[in-house]
Amino acid sequence: MQQIDIFKKIRNLFLGKKGQGMIGSRLATGDYSGVTGKLKLAHHKTGGIAILIFPILLWVFDAFVASFEGLTFSLDSINLQGITGFFLNSLFLIIATIYIVIRRPSREEIPFFIAIIALFTYMAGFIWYHIWIIVHLLFAIFVYGYFLKGFDRSEPITGAHWMFLIIVIWDMFDFPLVQWINISGLDSATLGVVTNTLLFPIWLFYFITFMKEGGWKNTAIILIMVFYIGYLGFQIPDIATKLSEISPEQREAALAAPGKVVQNYINIWKGWLGGQIQYAITGKVEENQYEPLGVYLEGVKSADSKYYEGENVIVWGTVKAKTLDDPINIEVGCYVKDGIEKKETKNVDPDKKFSVFTLEEQDFACTFDKNNYLDKLKAGSKTITTFADFNFETLAFLKVYFMDRERLRAMTRENLDPFEEFDIKDKKPIAVYTNGPLEIGMETTTPLVGVSSSYLVYPRLSLSFQNQRGWEGKITGLNELILLFPKGVKLTSPSTDCNMKFEEYDPSKCSLACDKFVKKACYEVCEKHTGEDEGEVQRVIKNCKDLCDDEFKQCGTECGFLFQDEGEKYTGYALKQESIDEINKKLSTDDDYERFKFFSCKIHPKPKEVLGNTPITTKSFRVKVRYDYRVEKPITVRIVKDPSKDRTTKIGGAGVKGKDEIQQMIIDIAREKDVDPAIALAIVEVESNFRHCCRDFGEVYSNNCVATTEKSCSAARVLRSFDDSSIGIMQINVRDAPREWLTGTGKYGCNGKTVYDLECNIKFGVGILNEKYNQFNKGIPPDILSKYCHERISEEYHKKYLTYTGWWAAARGYHGLACRNPTEANYVERLQEAYNRIKSRQLPQKGFDVIKPPTDFRIVDISDETNPKILLSWLKSENEAVEGYVITKTVLDFSLETKQINVEKDKELYFDNDVDYGKRYSYSLSAKSGSYQSKQTDIIIIKLKNKSDYQKDTDLLE
Repeated sequence: MQQIDIFKKIRNLFLGKKGQGMIGSRLATGDYSGVTGKLKLAHHKTGGIAILIFPILLWVFDAFVASFEGLTFSLDSINLQGITGFFLNSLFLIIATIYIVIRRPSREEIPFFIAIIALFTYMAGFIWYHIWIIVHLLFAIFVYGYFLKGFDRSEPITGAHWMFLIIVIWDMFDFPLVQWINISGLDSATLGVVTNTLLFPIWLFYFITFMKEGGWKNTAIILIMVFYIGYLGFQIPDIATKLSEISPEQREAALAAPGKVVQNYINIWKGWLGGQIQYAITGKVEENQYEPLGVYLEGVKSADSKYYEGENVIVWGTVKAKTLDDPINIEVGCYVKDGIEKKETKNVDPDKKFSVFTLEEQDFACTFDKNNYLDKLKAGSKTITTFADFNFETLAFLKVYFMDRERLRAMTRENLDPFEEFDIKDKKPIAVYTNGPLEIGMETTTPLVGVSSSYLVYPRLSLSFQNQRGWEGKITGLNELILLFPKGVKLTSPSTDCNMKFEEYDPSKCSLACDKFVKKACYEVCEKHTGEDEGEVQRVIKNCKDLCDDEFKQCGTECGFLFQDEGEKYTGYALKQESIDEINKKLSTDDDYERFKFFSCKIHPKPKEVLGNTPITTKSFRVKVRYDYRVEKPITVRIVKDPSKDRTTKIGGAGVKGKDEIQQMIIDIAREKDVDPAIALAIVEVESNFRHCCRDFGEVYSNNCVATTEKSCSAARVLRSFDDSSIGIMQINVRDAPREWLTGTGKYGCNGKTVYDLECNIKFGVGILNEKYNQFNKGIPPDILSKYCHERISEEYHKKYLTYTGWWAAARGYHGLACRNPTEANYVERLQEAYNRIKSRQLPQKGFDVIKPPTDFRIVDISDETNPKILLSWLKSENEAVEGYVITKTVLDFSLETKQINVEKDKELYFDNDVDYGKRYSYSLSAKSGSYQSKQTDIIIIKLKNKSDYQKDTDLLE
């Protein structure tokens, strides 16, 4: 009785004399319902918060003294003999005897009796292995005796007692139990919490249920919810918990948990206050991937449908601009070509640079004065190019996966795909960049980078810059290039690790860049404002500078966030000024300068900093580029002779004879039909390169026709297109033509001759061109165009065709209105180049006899274990008129699938990614001009190795 009185005094000290806390009268009598009923307390007004001192003291003991995490057990050791021995050992019998004497369990209580005695005996057996188990054992006995009144025979065994056993099992076995059950549904962060005794103190939660219902209890529950939402709700890094004792990492994670929770909520607060700043660094890139950012020239047109020689020529349009971050400073203008020289007009409105801070439209007009451009704007069709020079920036990022290299090798040897094992869907991430004139490409050596403490061959990060599809223009200057590497990834030597020199870049240098590229550049534009009212001028300048200051402050603020995002820190590197100067020097003198558009850096990932405690991690590389760009939009204006003056058509301002008999025949027939001879000559140059009769029978195609000067020859020696649809020097389409065109006709003044005859062929071509002019001189009707080049086929080409008027629309109709490929769609532009040369009296000596093929054609297998890839290279054709190259590729399997790949004329490399491991392919290459191709190079056959062979090569290399 004295023992029971002591129990009651202690209970009353913590629970109150009237209260029974969690295990109250209702629970003691077995009054509960469902899962929650097992822990539900009787409703009492009393109950003390001081009871929480017990689990708190146990937590402090575990954290700073015992480092106890749980007992480890193995199912392999459990067998019938072991179970029998366990229940017959002396320790079990002693504890069972003591419990029977004190409790005297009834028959209904036998299952609970066996369970609790077995559990306590099992725990007691480990005291010799981990002395501090005795503390947890005594704590459990204390709770059972004082709070559950487990030794009081008047208290029946209820669900509350069974729940007590579950709490003890959780406390004693924790992670080993979870590991045995293998709860695969839990994510690593949640698993790291529930298996860490210090982060998930089960006794504290149990004791909270002892508290009376009221404010203190509700407050405690709310604080616990806030804690775990803050800790787990924002993707805090995973916690490694695979230890049977509390590890230093677990203790550190638990002690740092309150600070992390506070920091997470601070980050959310910062994210709310500076949402646009964070958005500008990461989400901004994705959200602005398809936004119409940059400067666009729209609605460019001539002020009149035609001009007479000696009149001012005026074109106008609208410049639209939308910024990303920095204000855009824009200067518009126009030029007309004189041969290869560009003649810009100074009569432009607006005549000064203007700034755009968000979104703006500005009309502009260019006037070509008759006195200054009389010799440049002679009768005929002239191309005037409008342009806008502006500064801009583009942001990009690339997602990259990192994994321990030895683990990666082990998985590869076992034919395990890391992406599948870790349920990663995006296996080949590509760079995401903000919209605008510049397309940024980014890639690492492989999407999954193996990380090691030492490297024989460092992984590399490569960047490429090129015109965004649909943009007509070029980069005119590079201002700044910034690379941002995630924590743990660095350049060992910034000045030598890349193909150009870099240097470290920090927030202070970022602020200096804001001053140079934002504030000062913006101020210069503001200060150029002029007007008659000086007071008004100063007011406008001040308002303009105020906007500049706002942008400068915003830029400075972003510098603080550029180097970190969502807790991830970044290291910055900037292209050195000497490298920028070298690039800009070449840009100013060489229109075809491409080398600056590719950068490659070897990177050094450090395992501890990159991976931490995770087997695989995802990081992002970032790029920020500031540059100057010129966007262009050409327009064709029609200039005709003044009716009051001589109507004789001349080339280049003077009557000119052709340089051979064929050219002179073209000029004479064109004049007779009132067609500009330069247009007729240009069409002949583009269509046939002045060839009609071929020297050899059967060799009558572009790639093998050797021209003669004969005026007429048999059909077997007349030049043909590759598909036999077009005939002769003017490439007259005879596929659907009347039969008499081939047997003899009087049409177009042929007097019974056929299109195989040189003179008749030219008359046909000039006559058809004249008909197309009468049909399309005011533009190609949309309903007609849609039959051949619908917007669904190509919106870009459809819109371009609609801009053609006059002779260019006629030429488009002459060649056909289809737009199936770039060569076909850019026919008029090729014609304009030839026309401008001829108008400047640069008549061709003759067309080349045969298109010369490319040379030094080579193929290299550059595959690795993750990406099959073949590199094709060649030297360009010697013919300037070549418009591109055609790669013929055949898969050498049962399908023998063959496809042709078109490559731009200025390229000498092609990467074929559409290949598979272990397959054979054949390749050949030819040059292309119009509808004609050169002969093909010799066929080269290559076979890719199996995927596993590339892994072996990598292992040998490392």
